[in-house]
Amino acid sequence: MTEIQVCSSCGKPMTLRHRRSDGNPFWGCSGFPRCKNTMRFVEEQPEENFDWSEYQEAVFRAIENNDGNLVVEAVAGSGKTTTIVAGLKYTSKSSKVAFVAFNKRIATTLEKKAPQHVSVSTLHSLGLRNIKSHFGNKVQVDNRKFWLIWKGTVKNVPENLESVVYEFQHTFNRDEREKLDENAPAVNNLVSLCKSTMLDPTFDNLEYLCDHFGIQTNGDTDLIFKATKMVFDISVALIPVIVDFDDMIYAPASGIVPCEQFDDLFVDEVQDLNKAQIEFCLKTKSPNGRIIAVGDRAQSIYGFRGADTQAIPNVIKALDAKILPLSICYRCPKSHIEMAQQLVPTIQPFEKKDEGVVRDISFSEMMEVVKPGDLVMCRINAPLVGPAFELIRRGIKAIVLGRDIGLGLENLIKKIAKRNASNSLLDLLYDMGEYRDKEMGKLLAAKKGSRAASLDDQIETIIALASGCDTVDELFTKISIVFDDNAQGVVFSSIHKAKGTEADRTFILRSDLLALPQGDGTVSQGHPMATEPWEKEQEINCGYVAVTRAISEMYFVSGGF
Repeated sequence: MTEIQVCSSCGKPMTLRHRRSDGNPFWGCSGFPRCKNTMRFVEEQPEENFDWSEYQEAVFRAIENNDGNLVVEAVAGSGKTTTIVAGLKYTSKSSKVAFVAFNKRIATTLEKKAPQHVSVSTLHSLGLRNIKSHFGNKVQVDNRKFWLIWKGTVKNVPENLESVVYEFQHTFNRDEREKLDENAPAVNNLVSLCKSTMLDPTFDNLEYLCDHFGIQTNGDTDLIFKATKMVFDISVALIPVIVDFDDMIYAPASGIVPCEQFDDLFVDEVQDLNKAQIEFCLKTKSPNGRIIAVGDRAQSIYGFRGADTQAIPNVIKALDAKILPLSICYRCPKSHIEMAQQLVPTIQPFEKKDEGVVRDISFSEMMEVVKPGDLVMCRINAPLVGPAFELIRRGIKAIVLGRDIGLGLENLIKKIAKRNASNSLLDLLYDMGEYRDKEMGKLLAAKKGSRAASLDDQIETIIALASGCDTVDELFTKISIVFDDNAQGVVFSSIHKAKGTEADRTFILRSDLLALPQGDGTVSQGHPMATEPWEKEQEINCGYVAVTRAISEMYFVSGGF
């Protein structure tokens, strides 16, 4: 029998209702319309009898006994989500409890499983809730915010900001504006990174961000930095009027808006958080509350896009947190764990798993046996394109995971094509080769290996896609066909995109680009352009992610298109 809930606002009983949009149930206050409070409905789940490990039991005891701040270090495939959902049941119903998930998909799944007294959301939705609670529901959400500022088309600008917005549109002369329009993506990236790293847009900070994250300034550094400072200041000033995805984190993290606080705050995938997200979480904990953070420092692979590569150590230090391990991998066979242990010695096999399969096969063998449901991975994207299209030609559903990757390729094509009025694909590829030689020479000379590797992969992917195309328009069509986020059929994926996924069978292309255990007990370098210490560490983490995706069979593929 479902327990009747009591309204947290007025104390009246809640009534079970159904949304008109989708028919899903929710609790609505019986005092409606005077009280409009609602609560999510959680259908009672039958108790599941798990044979919990000693590590999981230790987590439950620490939550139940209120042992202060906790960081649960969970190895790949350790059932961390199952463990933490079960752990939520050990929190007090009288406490204010929240679980913040890394993305909407995870939050939606957890919302159906978490106890009624637990608030489940993404960090971004919690941030937006804070913003609207402070500034009112009229705040507009628009992820085109940067471009609206750039083009001067922001609506409902407060009078005190009209002159600032006007100044940006009229500060630069015609030649400067043309150069800036070519470099608008760089300015956009810098504004976003200033928010995620919580760095003010000073010249030195912007130079650091360009170096660390691979942002090209193409000889227009001073101009780009000046525009970045202006757009950043305008964007922050406009938060009471319009917000984008970055603002949802930056506004509460920076103190622009106060944070709703919780007694128990559960934080998922903490190794992937950036500095602003970490600060937001710290401000969301009530003064006498605690944070239970869950993650795997060995799966930290998003440093190239703004994640704090030392997120877990930094959270442990900031909270003086107790560390609890989840060391048993329930996903992978024993032979896969033996390989993973050479990268992460703490990972342990589940005793009931079999040996599994680890084999070297040729590319032609893979193309004969690969089938829907399989996961094909590579450190870079370019080698994925050819086999994906070959399967499509054979009538087999296949996609390359990552619509955002496709958009990045389209933007690079447009940037280079703009320099040449011709719509010729041959002209585009020629210009692209010149652009690569010039920019990669600069990057490698400056020891910016991650930036050089990323640019090289983008251009090699475009060249692979151009095979069989006659025009630039056909190239764009091909990109839209193959890059998708709907994981159906044979899924081709970079290692970065594959994190968080699993498949019964995995195929790994170009293993020479991965940091993997060798027969002599050493670990290979990984991508040759990774030269900085933090880059090399991330390469080892990529290798670890790659060898822990398979449930049963793992194949290393030699050769290729």
